[in-house]
Amino acid sequence: MKKWPKSKSEPAPFDELISPIKFSVRFAYELNRKNIGKNIPYEGYDAGEIVGLSDPPANEKLSAEGLQWVEEDQGMDALDVLVDLAVQVGIEQGKRIERAKFQERMALGLSEVYQPELKKQFGRICRFILRG
Repeated sequence: MKKWPKSKSEPAPFDELISPIKFSVRFAYELNRKNIGKNIPYEGYDAGEIVGLSDPPANEKLSAEGLQWVEEDQGMDALDVLVDLAVQVGIEQGKRIERAKFQERMALGLSEVYQPELKKQFGRICRFILRG
C-alpha cells in the first residue's frame, strides 16, 4: 500500500492514483475491449471546472475520435480514460463536500464573531423604541 504525502495538503501524483487501480482491475478481470471505434455512452457527471480547463468534457474523451487520439498520442486505452474519469469525478465530489463544510464553518464562525455586536445593536434599538 502506498503512503500518502506527509503534508495533508499535498496531493499524490495523478498517475500514482490511477495506475494501481488499473493494475488491480486487469488482475481481477479478463477485459476485452468491445465496440471499438464507437463512442462509449456516459450519462454521469463531468469532472469539474478546473479539470475542464486542461481536459475535454467526458463525452468528448469517450467519443470514438477522443479515444483514438488518446491511444495514438498518449498510449492510453479506454480503461485508462474511464478510470481517469472516475478519479476526477471523485476529486470533484470531494472538493464540493469540502466547500460545503467550509461554507458552513464560515457561517457559524461569522455568527459567533458578530453575535455580541448584533446583541449590542439590538439593545440600542430596543432602548430607542422604549424611550419613544
